[in-house]
Amino acid sequence: YQRLTQAGWSHGRVAALYTALAAAGAVLVVAPPARGRATGLALAYAALSAAALWSLVAHAERQRQTHPAAGTVEDSSRA
Repeated sequence: YQRLTQAGWSHGRVAALYTALAAAGAVLVVAPPARGRATGLALAYAALSAAALWSLVAHAERQRQTHPAAGTVEDSSRA
């Protein structure tokens, strides 16, 4: 949450992302097991979600570094 908001995402956007991830995880847990594959599917979802979230955070931080917010003035006197 903190890294995404520092990269310029709004609270609502980050909350919506985490809500979607939680809802998808809940569907996997609540859905009836598919011939014993539920655990493997849940683990795969968790791994893919973590990797996707990490990638998204890294991308947002890179975007923030290459395209700082308009109107932001950096203090160069503290070099």
